[in-house]
Amino acid sequence: MSQEPAKTSRISTKLALALTLLALIYSALLSGIYIALQLPQVEKEFNEQINGILDTFQQPATQAVFHLDEESANTSLRGLAHYAFIQRALIESDTGELLAERSFLHQSGSERSYLFWLFSVPDITRYERKLSDERFEEGVHGRLIVDVNLLSAYNDVLDKLYAVITANMLQALVFVVIVYFIVHRMIARRLIAVSDALATISPESPNQSRVPTFAHSDEISHLALSINQFIHAAEQHIDAKDEAEKGLLYLTQHLEEVIKERTTDLENTAEKAELARDEANQANRAKSIFLSNMSHELRTPLNSIIGFTRRLLHHKTLQLGGRERDALERVYDNGQYLLHLVNDLLDIAKIEADKMELSYATVSINDLLDDTFKKLTNLADSKGLDLINNMTETLEVDADQSKLQQVFINVISNAIKYTPTGSIMVSAEGVVDDCLIIAIIDTGIGIKKSDFSKLFDPYNHIHSDLSDTVSVQSTGLGLPLAHKIMKIHGGDILVESKLGKGSTFRLVLPIKKPESLELTSTDSAVEVMDKSSESRGQAC
Repeated sequence: MSQEPAKTSRISTKLALALTLLALIYSALLSGIYIALQLPQVEKEFNEQINGILDTFQQPATQAVFHLDEESANTSLRGLAHYAFIQRALIESDTGELLAERSFLHQSGSERSYLFWLFSVPDITRYERKLSDERFEEGVHGRLIVDVNLLSAYNDVLDKLYAVITANMLQALVFVVIVYFIVHRMIARRLIAVSDALATISPESPNQSRVPTFAHSDEISHLALSINQFIHAAEQHIDAKDEAEKGLLYLTQHLEEVIKERTTDLENTAEKAELARDEANQANRAKSIFLSNMSHELRTPLNSIIGFTRRLLHHKTLQLGGRERDALERVYDNGQYLLHLVNDLLDIAKIEADKMELSYATVSINDLLDDTFKKLTNLADSKGLDLINNMTETLEVDADQSKLQQVFINVISNAIKYTPTGSIMVSAEGVVDDCLIIAIIDTGIGIKKSDFSKLFDPYNHIHSDLSDTVSVQSTGLGLPLAHKIMKIHGGDILVESKLGKGSTFRLVLPIKKPESLELTSTDSAVEVMDKSSESRGQAC
């Protein structure tokens, strides 16, 4: 109990120290303001006084210089001894010859110079007056030089400043004493009483123990009331805590049972998920096998239909009428379209079944692009579109040439189909992380952002969404197949598009063949990068 008053009384002491510091800062601030306001005026008046003194002594000094009379010069300087702020004076000729020099011992005022260091007030300032007379043929023939101690000149300002500081400090001291007394009397002592009362309240004390309130209606009285309310709430909380502990004990006793039940449910759920995954994989393999078998079965009769139709169209002795030739040409075109669809389905089925093999070779991108343009020129010309080849440098990659050409044909023909007017341009954008980036840019109808996820899905065609804008015949498998071929090469296809403005498809293709890299149709470009980074030191 004896230590509590000592602890609490520190409030008054700390407050008094804080107020004292504030008083010192306040006095220093007022002093600085006073100096800042008074210095310019004092300096102006002092300069006028010095100039008047120099004017007074200028004529005698001029006579002394004219006659080179050292005694007359010393007599002129002796008159400056009456001014306490002048410390040194001299008269010299224009050739630098010293005629007279006197130093005066006065109080320098340097013991109070620290008051002016913030305001850049120098200790000694030199004033100079040129000595000339009409009798001098060449103008100036000497100088009167006076060194002035500004600190001595500003003694009046310093005296007033000390008076201001002393008055401020006395006021601050009285204020600190009064505040200390009020805080100690009205706050600290009452807080000691509250602290003593709180020390008597403990878990062992009888119920209904409370902090005494005070007759004064102020913050400390409200504090005592709040403490009593807190004690009441704490007692209620303890009762509630006892009830909660009882409930927790009950739950703890049955927790093991609940954990076992939940663990069993999780195991059953995991088994069901595993079974569902196996069933999905089996269904996917069955679908791929079915597509592969059906594609083989369909290609045989389709090749026969196309072959016999071509023979009929090119038979020299067979005379066909206009309707018959038109019908055969329709059969031939539709057969070719259906064969292309079956080939795409077969390729997709091979990739999904992990049965597509790549025949790597060094492929010239320039030759591949020229060959692709030759095959697609008729399609572009039929729509009045320009095919632009911006490939200026020779580029080569390790890839399957036929599969890579299939990618170029599918992507460029897709751009032609969905570009009503304008052009399709192909250009190389450089090499990034050992991967060649080729951009195919069209001025077509563009693609909605919401349709980006459907572009490379062979089972989610977006042609129906665009049928109002353009009319094209498309299997919808070209882009998905091109995307899968790029993936098994370890590359990717990136898309940028603006509806109504056109699209840009970027082919990202590794320049070198991946070493010891197993690729599947489900691998993304990022996964391929991760797999191949250690084996070949490069990634797309």
